[in-house]
Amino acid sequence: VVYKSLDYYLVRALRQALEMRTRHIGSLIERPTQDWHALGREIHYRFAPEENNRFTRITADGEVKYVAGPPRDASFDPSPVPAAPQKVEPSFERRALPNGQLVLVAVRPVLIDGRTALVEEGFSKAGITGTLRAWMVALAWGLVLLIAMTVMGGYFVAQRALRPVDIIIGAAERISSRNLSERLPVPKTRDELERLSTALNNMIRRLEESFQYTQRFLADASHELRTPLTILQAELEAM
Repeated sequence: VVYKSLDYYLVRALRQALEMRTRHIGSLIERPTQDWHALGREIHYRFAPEENNRFTRITADGEVKYVAGPPRDASFDPSPVPAAPQKVEPSFERRALPNGQLVLVAVRPVLIDGRTALVEEGFSKAGITGTLRAWMVALAWGLVLLIAMTVMGGYFVAQRALRPVDIIIGAAERISSRNLSERLPVPKTRDELERLSTALNNMIRRLEESFQYTQRFLADASHELRTPLTILQAELEAM
């Protein structure tokens, strides 16, 4: 979708630029008398189509009055560009060259002394295609880099998120019946991990209370049994 959208906007921007040039060239040739040779030189110096890799052609009375030379980047050959049919309205066309290459051409009819001359301004579609391909390559590398950064970032985030779990596991392994007074660390994460640590600490507290109750019961029972056993031992020794 992004590729097609970018292609559409590039073509639209190119169309606007080409149509603007046809208007400028059209206003230049709308003169009472035309010296096409002089006009050709003026177009060459003012618009420099070859330097700008543009195709410029003016046709009047079915005869080509001016045509620009090959573009500087040699992106296309202007000589086989098909001629435009006679028109009364401006248009924007895609013309195919014999080698299959596309040329985008803006056509504007200009009325000169009651006769219609056609101003054609074109640009090779290969320029846009090259830009899109370069952008796609950059996007592909950017996507690979983004995936790598996402994987690395996810790994470090997971490690950081699991570090409190490792701390809790280590603390839980150290707790036994001899040190039930110790508690698990409670991370201030405000999530299920904090709730789990709190619940485990409450469980350890209840176990500690049960253990203490059992120890007190055994101490009281041993104390209660010690007195009669002492008396019985004394009576047996007396006997």
